[in-house]
Amino acid sequence: MKHSQSIREMMKSFVQSAGSLMKVTKNEDFEHQRFMYGKIFAKPSKRLALLLAVEREVLVLVTNFDDQQVRTVKAVKHVIDSEGGRVETTLAIVVHNDPSGNAKLKKWGRDIGLSILPIYFGLQLPREDEFERVLCRELFSHDPFDVTGPVSDDSQFYGRRTEAQDLARQLQKGQVRTCLGIRKIGKTSILNRVVNTLRINHECYSVMIDCSKDHVAAMRANQLLDAIATAVHTASQTDEHYSVIQQSSTTQSVSVCANKLLAVITFGCH
Repeated sequence: MKHSQSIREMMKSFVQSAGSLMKVTKNEDFEHQRFMYGKIFAKPSKRLALLLAVEREVLVLVTNFDDQQVRTVKAVKHVIDSEGGRVETTLAIVVHNDPSGNAKLKKWGRDIGLSILPIYFGLQLPREDEFERVLCRELFSHDPFDVTGPVSDDSQFYGRRTEAQDLARQLQKGQVRTCLGIRKIGKTSILNRVVNTLRINHECYSVMIDCSKDHVAAMRANQLLDAIATAVHTASQTDEHYSVIQQSSTTQSVSVCANKLLAVITFGCH
């Protein structure tokens, strides 16, 4: 009971400190693997959402252990996974009582593909103006692109569905399209979405070529064409009308390197 009261007091302090920076939509304590935590769902202000590069609510997990363990980050992951896409899936805030917890929480978060913004509670949280400086300090000390690899699950794909649908339609009609951008901005994720849209909604065969794979980068031109032809035949024999380039037993090593290139090739079914 005393532990739960401490959690609630920390949550109350967070809500007061966040002020106009975040609008709280859910606020409750919960038990995970026999340990008590607090969870807050907070909708960032427009300015803060832009800084955090988020579009959904953010999970704020509250824990009062003096020595943080990896189970805290596992509790964060549990809440995110159980919400079915309501909150951001790659970023969360953790309010804690461990003087050396910031570095540990960030590292454990990276290990499972989460960007953790840790806030040390201490005796109490700072008020709104200072709280914003604390949050920004943690924000600017972490890489917003240091997250998981490409996503394919529909609940994790957010905000670019129309773009993926347009690309799928254009590819199905035989048009050539490119998707360019800096690292980890979501190129592979949108291609995964395009492939999924093609497989479900369009009458065509789709072949994926990932040139970051060693066996693809090592192919000569004739070997690549043969592999594409084989993949198209494979796609034509499956209900999903989809295949990927496979390693060729006759592939010879050549001095060709592609840092990261994915291609989706479509062929009309008729």
